[in-house]
Order: sequence, then C-alpha cells, then structure tokens
Amino acid sequence: SILAITQSTNQNQQQKPPEIPPTIRQGRITGTVNLAGNLDSFQPESIQANAQANLQVAGGNIRVSQAQLNQGNWQGLVNASGINLALFPQVPPQFRSTFNGQFRVAGNLNAPTTNIQATGQGNINVAGGNAQILQAALNNGNWNATVRANNINLGQLAEVPRELQAPF
Repeated sequence: SILAITQSTNQNQQQKPPEIPPTIRQGRITGTVNLAGNLDSFQPESIQANAQANLQVAGGNIRVSQAQLNQGNWQGLVNASGINLALFPQVPPQFRSTFNGQFRVAGNLNAPTTNIQATGQGNINVAGGNAQILQAALNNGNWNATVRANNINLGQLAEVPRELQAPF
C-alpha cells in the first residue's frame, strides 16, 4: 500500500503520526481532486494531483486552493476564516478567540511533519486586543513572524511587573 511505501523511506520509525484533534475529526469537507499516475509504478512519488477543498471546522472555514502534488512534493494556498481557537484545548486561554489568515504551504510526502514550509499572514484577538500577523514563516521547524500589536493587555499574557502593566 502507499502507506507502507511511505513508511519504508528514511523516516524515523519512532515518530508517531500527528493525532488529529476531535475538533477537526468532526468537521465536514467538500472538494475536488484530480489524480493521475501509472499502475505499474503506484508510489506516492509517481502520483500527480490537483485539488481544492473547503473544510468546515471549529466554527469556521478552511479553504484549500491551488493544491498540487507532484513527485512527492505538495503545495497549496490555505485560507482560514472564523476558526474558533477556543475549541482546541492546547491553545492557551489568552489566545482562545477566532483566527483568520492566509498561508502558502509546501512539503514532501516522505517527511510529512518535519519539512513543512509556510508563509502567510493573519489576525487574532488576544488578551483584550488584536495581533495582526503581518508576515509569518515556517521552514523545517524554525519559525519567525512580524506582528503588529494593538491594545494587548500584557498582564493577561504573562506576569508583568506592575509598572509595565498597560495596553501595548
């Protein structure tokens, strides 16, 4: 099967696949996928695909467009709107609001969680204010972001000395 072929590559066998949170498992997806390949060489690297999809999840919508798979490499454009982060228990309380954003993502089927690359921007209400993510990037586990803060209460994010407790 394709799964066995994928697992037999240079992956760390102790690495577990990421667990899908119930918030996402309960979502609904609608989309179109065009697939092409060769039955004599039925391996992920030989499958080509184009796709688009809408996933209704966590009170919002995730739209995937311009998704492509070619020679084991995948990429796509992801638009998230109205995603309720309060439905994800691992999100800290001060960040449990709705998230909106747009990201271009890419990776490889042989390393589905270790080589993801992404760039994008977004918006989230946090600690009584708003954080506008002007530019964010993820590259092989390393991330960076430029964020514009508006009226964020530092005291809600962490313990802050009294003299510094003012909106930022």
